[in-house]
Amino acid sequence: MAPIAVSIQGGVGFADGSQPPAVRELRIDFDRNTEVDASELPACGRALLETLGNKEARRRCRDSIVGLGTAHAAIPSLSPEAITLPLTLFNAGVRDGTTTLLIHTSIASPSKEPLVVVVKIERVESGRYGWEAVTRIPEVADGEASLLDFDFVIGRSRRGVVPAWRYALARCPDDHLVARATFVFADDTQLIGAVTRSCTPRAAPAASSAG
Repeated sequence: MAPIAVSIQGGVGFADGSQPPAVRELRIDFDRNTEVDASELPACGRALLETLGNKEARRRCRDSIVGLGTAHAAIPSLSPEAITLPLTLFNAGVRDGTTTLLIHTSIASPSKEPLVVVVKIERVESGRYGWEAVTRIPEVADGEASLLDFDFVIGRSRRGVVPAWRYALARCPDDHLVARATFVFADDTQLIGAVTRSCTPRAAPAASSAG
């Protein structure tokens, strides 16, 4: 296993541009040749993060950051345009084999209150897939808000900001890795998408001998 950075992007929408229903659950299945290891990272608690804005959360729990990114949401009563949400992903510890990750953000108006979404990461035995991350997204703005897209990076480092060097790891035994995402909407519709990405095994150190 070697430390990696995992870049995850996704989005939902209708072809005519109308607002999609709210996403209530997102499940992402990862290749069995990947690994999540939070054992060496300090944890940051949900109760604390729910009292902090974006900058203060990153300052107070800097050593627990495992990812950064952005999302966009439609909230017509607040803005006719999509609202940008800064995302910070924090390690919240490991218990009984389940790794908890917290996604922290805040909506600029009207209340500026932090929003913390819980992600549970567990091992699974499902063919090529060996890990599943499940998050249930709470209602925002009395159910009016809809997630449009997200883009974040987990693990390794991103311009020196993320200290989680060994949070995400992978090996490459057969030149590719796979992932699958399932969106569950408020109207019970499900949308499933899968992706395959090539990978290159890290070369073993060359043998040497003294003459």
